[in-house]
Amino acid sequence: MLGLGLAVRLALLVLEPATAPVADERTWLLTGVALGERFHFDPVAWRQLFYPPLFPYLIAVGHGLGGMTLVALFQVLAGSLLVPPVGLIADRLFGTRAGTLAALLVAVYPECVWHSVHFWAEPLYVTLLFWAFERLFAASASGSSRAALTAGVLFGLATLTREPALYFAPVAALWLLWRTPRPAGKAAAAFLLATVVTLAPWTARNWVVYRTFVPVSIMSGRTLWEGNTSLTHDQVFRRYRAVRGRDAVLRQYKVAVGFALENIRSRQPGWFFEKTREQMPRFWAADNLALIHMERGGYGPVTPQALRWAGVVTLVPYLLLLAAFAVGVARVGWSRGVVLLVAFLLYYCAVHIAVHGHPRFRLPVTPVLIIVAAGAWLGSRGSLERWSWPRGLLAGALVLGLAVTVAPSLRAKHDNPAWGYVSLRDPRLLRRDMPIDEAPQAPRRHPLRRLRR
Repeated sequence: MLGLGLAVRLALLVLEPATAPVADERTWLLTGVALGERFHFDPVAWRQLFYPPLFPYLIAVGHGLGGMTLVALFQVLAGSLLVPPVGLIADRLFGTRAGTLAALLVAVYPECVWHSVHFWAEPLYVTLLFWAFERLFAASASGSSRAALTAGVLFGLATLTREPALYFAPVAALWLLWRTPRPAGKAAAAFLLATVVTLAPWTARNWVVYRTFVPVSIMSGRTLWEGNTSLTHDQVFRRYRAVRGRDAVLRQYKVAVGFALENIRSRQPGWFFEKTREQMPRFWAADNLALIHMERGGYGPVTPQALRWAGVVTLVPYLLLLAAFAVGVARVGWSRGVVLLVAFLLYYCAVHIAVHGHPRFRLPVTPVLIIVAAGAWLGSRGSLERWSWPRGLLAGALVLGLAVTVAPSLRAKHDNPAWGYVSLRDPRLLRRDMPIDEAPQAPRRHPLRRLRR
């Protein structure tokens, strides 16, 4: 399955229409190239504190060794390496057939494939994260401190790519400690120790450069403000950058957190419920970056028919996966492994209730959907529960809840003139909910030709 996943991603890299990096893609690329060429990989001279460091370092290494083509190939490899851990986790939880199905789904799932040929940090992050989960499952099964140490290192590397992993590490350690028939105290301690030691050099670097304790980055401050304000994305960005002076990045972080907390306090006691209603339809929307890229002209002019076909290719698998997951939650046995994966999914939902939801942000939990869905349909008899009317009601309630959550985005697709269901009266109606700095630039060259520069 790894070979299939690699082949599919390489094919898309070669065949994808000409496009250009957008939004955070541009930032990652510029930051990574500058890290190698201007700062010569020196973490002290490179005073970056807003973004986690691992992905820029990967870009810097790839660009230095072989240009942007090698960076693109690194991305393809990172995306492909997600296939084995997902298959192994599903195999361990639900049996060989479910493991094979889960690996196959990850190998060809459109959102996973598309992200693997673009310059977002998610492919690297999700791969590191699920290899960490795979080693956690191995440590739980055997009580092995070596497997737990490996899991901790991988968790630390995932955190150095995207910070939300950090705050789930204590939950993972408690889960590892809660092991029968014997508690895995040594393994849990080894996991936490390895996570901390992996983060320690970068945390020490932050102290040396800024004389303050920052475990990884300060991105969470502005993100929290963006998710808790009446200002537009562009207004938040301008006000954030307007904060000047000595160590401006730290002052920007404090200002952002202050405004966000003030907004949260003003919306109590209904803040959590209001935010859930606002953000979960965005998080679980029937949408993805490939379609957004097309709608915003990232591939040049596209016909409504082409956009509809892209919707069929990318949205139908997503909707089927959601339905299969909803049934799977009611069908599979609630083993310790399933509890950990669902806890991670709920944790990620909570994070994006607190900040803001977007289809891109659900990529880290997509393997959880795939594993549970594969287990429900091809799991071994011992891993599944018999159907009963309470389980049927649970499955129906989950399907209905997800349908209600996804419905607004399907309506938005119908009302978007780019899809051809309604006439175009005002070009500004196209994707008006998309932040300004996420609009793609004009297409440039074929991917491989443009990457060699």
